[in-house]
Amino acid sequence: MPNVSIKPEFYPYLVQSEVGNTINEKVNLSIAIFLFTDKKVTLARAAELADKSIREFIDILVSHNVPWGEYTEEHKEDDDKTIAYIMGEKDNG
Repeated sequence: MPNVSIKPEFYPYLVQSEVGNTINEKVNLSIAIFLFTDKKVTLARAAELADKSIREFIDILVSHNVPWGEYTEEHKEDDDKTIAYIMGEKDNG
């Protein structure tokens, strides 16, 4: 197991954080968020690493203004096709 030292300058920020009860929890959560935002792990895996449910992890991300879902161009194209299809049905039905 690696031995990690946290710079003392980080302690005031970690203590102020409202998420997690211990420094270890706060650091592990921070690492999980980093790994998720860096696309190294999935949302589910990041939540698991942080010892949170997916809902709890999403709430934490939202409270820190971290986007948790992606809406790609492909998603938009699919939605546009679906909307056009539905609108076509309403016009004809």
